[in-house]
Amino acid sequence: MSEKHNQTLKLPDGRNLAYAEFGDLNGRMVFYFTGGNNSRLEAKSYDATARKLGLRIISIDRPGFGNSDFLPNRQLLDWPEDVAHLADHLEVPRFPVFGLSGGGPHLLALAYKQPERITRGAVVSGAAPYASEDAFKGMWLPIRIMYTLGRWMPMGFNLAMQKAMNNPEQNMQYKDRMRAPDAAILNARPKLVEEFIASVNEAHKNGFEGAAWEWRLYTRPWGFSLEDIQSKIHLWYGEEDGQAPPGMGRYLHKVLPNSRLTVMPNEAHVSLINNHIETILKDLVA
Repeated sequence: MSEKHNQTLKLPDGRNLAYAEFGDLNGRMVFYFTGGNNSRLEAKSYDATARKLGLRIISIDRPGFGNSDFLPNRQLLDWPEDVAHLADHLEVPRFPVFGLSGGGPHLLALAYKQPERITRGAVVSGAAPYASEDAFKGMWLPIRIMYTLGRWMPMGFNLAMQKAMNNPEQNMQYKDRMRAPDAAILNARPKLVEEFIASVNEAHKNGFEGAAWEWRLYTRPWGFSLEDIQSKIHLWYGEEDGQAPPGMGRYLHKVLPNSRLTVMPNEAHVSLINNHIETILKDLVA
């Protein structure tokens, strides 16, 4: 693993916060908040595009994932402090940031608590609050079960999480059961599958405590008001997404005062970010 992909910052409370750099290492910094159940290595899939655009992507392991230490009783509003320490360490006062899936709520927490840090944000296939209208309309049944277990049956959820994420190689054998756009891109790009498996294995190499706790964060009250967020946020969703259905994007667009919504036809959870990463990044740094 490259040294640039395996960096660690010691936080004031003694925890380690791990991050990786991809793209043009002399380019403009863009912070990336990974999808749920994933690690900083997820951004490797965007490396070539970031180089092309002259961007330096800072991809971060959240607490309990990869090389970042677990933070007991973590809340979404704890994340902005970790990000601020890393930004200070990298000497970048303001930056654009994009968050995928479970990274979406963390981006919104940063926009709420430290809006002065963000030049612009992009939420890509991001989770919406559990109680939001139409959040589950069109959701893939396994994801709906995970949401329900995460909210109401934490012990059962922990067992389900370990079973689901303990063997990503085996899980990828069932990719054809995913929504058609996702199955198509995974079948067409075996390297993307390899990178996904490596990143998920890295995320859970020290156990599943971080992942189990984070799903509780998604499904319980987030601790801040979305209506108070003034940052410019572009919301990107796939019309065929079964993990973060477009209804989630439409809800967030309704409550976020300075948001813009793009729903891409014939795209799902995996295909959207990988087919349109260049468009998303260009818009983010425009």
